[in-house]
Order: sequence, then structure tokens, then C-alpha cells
Amino acid sequence: MHILDIDTINKVTRSLLLVLVMIASSACSSLSYYRQAIGGQMELLQKRRPISTVIEDPVVEVQVRERLKMIQKARVFAVSELLLPDNDSYSDYADLGRPYALWNVFATPPYSLQAKQWCYPFAGCINYRNYFSQSPAQAYADTLQAQGQDVYVAGVSAYSTLGWFDDPVLNTMMRWQDYDLVGTLFHELAHQKFYIPDDTVFNESLARAIEQEGLRRWMAQQQDSQNYQRYLQESKREQEFIALVLAAREKLSALYSSGKPEQSMFVAKLDIFRQLRRDYLVLRQQWGGYDAYDQWIFSGVNNAKVQSVATYHDYLPAFREILRQQGGDLAKFYRAIQALTKMEIAERRTYLLGIVSH
Repeated sequence: MHILDIDTINKVTRSLLLVLVMIASSACSSLSYYRQAIGGQMELLQKRRPISTVIEDPVVEVQVRERLKMIQKARVFAVSELLLPDNDSYSDYADLGRPYALWNVFATPPYSLQAKQWCYPFAGCINYRNYFSQSPAQAYADTLQAQGQDVYVAGVSAYSTLGWFDDPVLNTMMRWQDYDLVGTLFHELAHQKFYIPDDTVFNESLARAIEQEGLRRWMAQQQDSQNYQRYLQESKREQEFIALVLAAREKLSALYSSGKPEQSMFVAKLDIFRQLRRDYLVLRQQWGGYDAYDQWIFSGVNNAKVQSVATYHDYLPAFREILRQQGGDLAKFYRAIQALTKMEIAERRTYLLGIVSH
């Protein structure tokens, strides 16, 4: 168990005061939510151990020790090559004893792709609500569903506290391929570098863009051609799958703005989701039976699920284009991104979507 240092105790105290402010300004029904948030974060902090200590622990599996050594190298790379924050985040490791760190709840109206938002001091409004345990997340989702909303509960393997705490590497991240593990490290550090309250799509799409560019550079440095080819193949499949989902979203958007009666929209909505599944089966056949997205497709698709994909990928093409315009220079890229953070959300969205439409 990790002994909390003075700096961490101060951060905990400050955060608890913040939560008390939230509670004081919230309905009583929110009390249980904030209690679980406090408890979950405290559990994570208490289970941290320095990575250097874990590596020296003979009880720890060899594979875990070797991957933590890789993470140490990737952490240095993130600072020196990707210009990401140089702090104590990801210098510790925590085994939470569960498959996910958080469960996010996404929700939309039945005939709209407008994501429901939850608002908090400092963090602003975000397109999902997170829980440290699956059962309350599902219970909350069930409540929203009973109100007629489309809902989706997704397990999340890592998250960023945006610098409030020194985030640890989690056991929930360790089951992936090496490049996914390193990519997640870059993604979460990107959130520490750039975060705009009230603009989840910007935050997640940008972190995803930095993750992908960081991985490209990391894999090139490792000179592991076989692993790099596997990464490129998986990236291509991911892009093709996302293109299918976003194409379905465009059809849904056109349907919901058509002014048709709800009964007609209900039937057409189901048809769009059926076509999405058929298109996926064709794509999977082209992949030679690769089935990594089967669970997502066949466990039921709805507006909230589709919109969750858009949250992480809407602005990706724009960010790639901005990086290209800056000649791949990350310092110049970050300055361009900093300028975008000064815009109002509507102006920023128009600008980013316009970059790739010209």
C-alpha cells in the first residue's frame, strides 16, 4: 500500500473541499455519486506503489515487470520527443483488482444525437458520467433508459485527473498489446497538456490524435518492424470500423432533422442500425474474420453508442491536417492548438470541421 506523501495529502484535501462545494450546490440525489467518486479515487491513490519498487518485487509476474520497464522508457519518450508534461504521473503502479478503472455512462434522446452532459466545477461539462463500480453505473443508466433515453455503459481502462493527482499506471491497462498500453499513456498525458471545460469532443479527439502520432514515432524508434506492421494493420481496421459508425451517424442525423413522425423515425432508425450490422459483417469478412468489434456491434447499437465513437474521433482528421500543415513539428502544432483553445466552442467546431471539408 502506498503511503500518501504531503503533496498528495494537500491535493486530496483541496479536492475534498472542491467536492464539498459540488455537493453543496447539487441535489441530494448526487450525494451518493460524489461519495463513490471520493472513495474510488482514494482507493486508487492508496493502492499505488512506485514502479521502481514493483519492478524489484520478485512476487510480481515477470511480464508485468518487463512491461513496466517499457512504460518507464515510454514516459521519458513522452517528455523528450512528444513534449508532454514532465511530472510524477505514471511513475507509480496500482492493481485495482478489477477489469476497468471506471465505467462511463453515455446518453442521448431517442431521436437525437445530442449527447447528455454532466457539469462540474473546473472540469466543466462532459459527455459522460463516470463511476468507479459497474453496478451503480448500470443502475444510473437503467434510470435514464426508463426515462426514454438511449444509453450506453462502457468500461474504461484509464483516465486522467488533469493534474490534480499523480496518475498511476493501472493493472486495467496491462492486458493490451504493448503499443496500446504506450498509446494510452500518451493519450492521458495529452489530457494534462490540453483540456477545455465543456468541450469533450475536442479534448478526446485531440488526445487521440496525440496518442496516434506519439505511437507512430515510438514504434519507429523501437525498430520492431513486425510489431509495427501489426499496429498499422489494427489501426487500418479501426479506421475502417469508425468510418462505418460515422456513416451511420450521418444517416441518423439526417433522419432526426427530417421532421418525420416519431413512428416513422423509429422504423427508419432500426433500419439504419440493421444496415450498420450488415456492413460490419462484410467488413469483417474482408478482414478474414477478425472479430474485435463483434461485442460492440452485436450487444445492441443505439444513439448513445454511436455518439460515444464520435466523441473520440470527430476532429481527428482536422488535427492530423493541422499537424501536417506544421510540418510534423509538435511545438508548432501545440501552439496552433493553444490558439484554438481561445475560441468559443461553436467557432472552434466550425473551424475544425471546415479544415477537412475544403
